[in-house]
Amino acid sequence: MRSLLLTLFALFSASLGAFGQSGPNGSLEIRRNATDSVGANEKKTILLDFDTLTYDNIRVEKAFKMPRRETAFQGMAVFGDFMFQCHHSNNFIDVYDLRDNTFAFSIELKGVQEVHCNNADFGTEYFDKNDPFPLLYLEHRGNKHKTSVYRILKTDTAYMAQRVQTFNFTPCTWSISNNDYVNGHLYVTHGQVRGKGSILTQIPIPPVGAGDITIDFESSEVLASFDVTTPKVSQDGTIHNNKLFQLKGYSGEGEIKIVDLKKQRTLFIAQFDQIGMQGEPEGIAWYNDHLVVSTVGGQVYNVYFVE
Repeated sequence: MRSLLLTLFALFSASLGAFGQSGPNGSLEIRRNATDSVGANEKKTILLDFDTLTYDNIRVEKAFKMPRRETAFQGMAVFGDFMFQCHHSNNFIDVYDLRDNTFAFSIELKGVQEVHCNNADFGTEYFDKNDPFPLLYLEHRGNKHKTSVYRILKTDTAYMAQRVQTFNFTPCTWSISNNDYVNGHLYVTHGQVRGKGSILTQIPIPPVGAGDITIDFESSEVLASFDVTTPKVSQDGTIHNNKLFQLKGYSGEGEIKIVDLKKQRTLFIAQFDQIGMQGEPEGIAWYNDHLVVSTVGGQVYNVYFVE
């Protein structure tokens, strides 16, 4: 009888592992789930060579849906196990624990102009060593070509964000900035002053101690600049392993654009309707071994790249 019980326990443990339990390092496995938007996902190793990426290498699953708010969901960032979801009016940020996809807390942004928070990205620098999170960079489409930097504070009763720095990019008509944490660079996708299209410009991440500054893309501070023009509007973006993953388009035409920052060229553009995703793309961030993508309606997807 004891032998039979041990055998049943081993089989039960194996079945749990097959359904995507977290491993020792907290990373999520690709889950075999009949409700996945592209069918059952077999556990496979992550794809590192994006030069050979095809639709056969992309797996998508619905993670959870955020409850509707008075304002639309916009840019999103991830730090540790927490997803920071911004909103159109930019007066608060909802935080979700990605270990179990549950709401954790909200962050108030007091005294901040209500603008369209198009993009969110964490840095690695802390304003104070006792702060719970590093600096948070928010791009405000309502400000046309500015990125503001926020310090997140925790009081006895709430989390709050305090603006500590603003970047004003020039000359350009609009901008979206993304942090390359590993190399300490800021990549700014921005509209050209003359003509159509967009440019991706690489600069050092300005230290918070520099205060509010204007960054001229025609100055010597620029490390690199190259064309990344596509016909669809740019949304949120994230950088991982020298790749920029940027959302593009509105509802019915969403896509994930993958740019190799070293080779300075677009590697692949994954259309939403080809990978089983719906809605207007808004937020994107890398978490453990996959992308997390949120839409204007609050749907959150996990996107895996597999061999």
